[in-house]
Amino acid sequence: MERRKLLFGAAGIAAASTQARSGETPARGSTGEIVRAAEYGLSPAASAAANAAAIQKAYEALGGTYGGEILLPRGQFRVAADVVKPATRNVRIRGMGPGMSYDGASRAGTSLIFSGGTVAIDFSTWSGGGSGGFYELMDMNIDGSKTTEQGVLANGQILIDNVTVNNFKTACITLHDRINTARLQNFSCGGSPGVGLLIGGPRSGSNTTVSCENFTLRQNGTGLRIANSRGFAFRNGVIESNSGAGLEIYQPTGGQVNNGHFEDVWFEENRYSGKPGYQIVIGSQSAGDRPTSIRFINCAIEATRPTDAVNITNGEYIVFEDCDYTSGASITFGADTYRCGHINHDGPAHVNGVVRDSGRQNYIGLIDASGPQLKTTTVPSFTATLTGCTSSPTYTVRYVKHGNTVTLEVPDIAGTSNATTKTLTGLPAELQPASTKQALLASVQDNGGALTPALVRIQGASIVYFANAGGAAFTAKGAFSAQPVLVTYTLA
Repeated sequence: MERRKLLFGAAGIAAASTQARSGETPARGSTGEIVRAAEYGLSPAASAAANAAAIQKAYEALGGTYGGEILLPRGQFRVAADVVKPATRNVRIRGMGPGMSYDGASRAGTSLIFSGGTVAIDFSTWSGGGSGGFYELMDMNIDGSKTTEQGVLANGQILIDNVTVNNFKTACITLHDRINTARLQNFSCGGSPGVGLLIGGPRSGSNTTVSCENFTLRQNGTGLRIANSRGFAFRNGVIESNSGAGLEIYQPTGGQVNNGHFEDVWFEENRYSGKPGYQIVIGSQSAGDRPTSIRFINCAIEATRPTDAVNITNGEYIVFEDCDYTSGASITFGADTYRCGHINHDGPAHVNGVVRDSGRQNYIGLIDASGPQLKTTTVPSFTATLTGCTSSPTYTVRYVKHGNTVTLEVPDIAGTSNATTKTLTGLPAELQPASTKQALLASVQDNGGALTPALVRIQGASIVYFANAGGAAFTAKGAFSAQPVLVTYTLA
């Protein structure tokens, strides 16, 4: 059988990785070996058990401390789970390109199709000490048929490049338990009811230096979950159409999540359970144990509903800078947030959203001209009084004014009706439009009936409610209520 030597130092890995494209043979080196899995029985016609055995034999053929590279041919190969586990710590597995996209579209390349079992490819060598081995996974598709629990499980040091990992029950890729250095590039994870990419594991030790670039996390339960990591960066990616949050950062008690960076990442059409539309959710298991120092730069955050974009229950020094939002989208800073904020270099007209802030020393606005210091400000508000009921309760209405555009965040209101009109009075002069503005936005209750979509008008100094979409008057008796509403209008 043909065996060639492979240089497996850091420089050799990069060089061989470049040369390996398009089926080229890596240059000879002084350490490590190259074996072809087909020579050990890997075949599209073979059974899943036989193909798993063939890959394992290829692992064993590498042997030694330095390991080497396993080459996989083009084709679709059924493989049994819980068998593919390296017998050596330094291994590269390389195919001939992904043979399938996240939506199942086939194309020429290498596909490993797993079914049943726990782990498809197990690069998990952590055993309580050390930093594990070095692994590379390149140029292939890995599919779990929605029956295998885990796709790629790894710790130590790993490079994943030009790989799609799809349809695993728990997670497509899991980096856990003392990742020393992980670089993932040109990859996608999709079709997992659990998590596309999971960073953080059940055992002690935090992941460090996780870098991801040019990626797609799509149609999973949660796109990306970070549970234990010190140092992570994501650039040039799309996290979309996940049934849960696009990004969930959750710090367990005793764990650490800090020093994170997201740049040029698009969050869209994710639907967090219980809070439809949240694209990003950040929190921790216990108060005071906060995720820290996480920055989002030049990201697009497109909420499914305009009121749901980012929710941070616990966090410290979490900053959104030069990000773009759906008009009227909200960012919520909870009571256990500290020095978190939303800033923009281009002026407040680009801060396109509503900020709900109940934390400490959070901020929204511009970078101070004298340097990197940030000005602490509060979201402005005014007091509005309800008319048309037996009492006249007052409510706090928050607002954001960007140039000629105003967004009002009106809370839920209620009372016992004694008139046919219902208004909130007290709109400040600077927020009063030149002409009446009208929108179908509110859900109201008239005379104790069911909630009904209804018109809202901004007219002079008043926010005027109607009983239905046709502009009908209210009944002058019974229970009246209106749910919270965001109203955006222009002053002209």
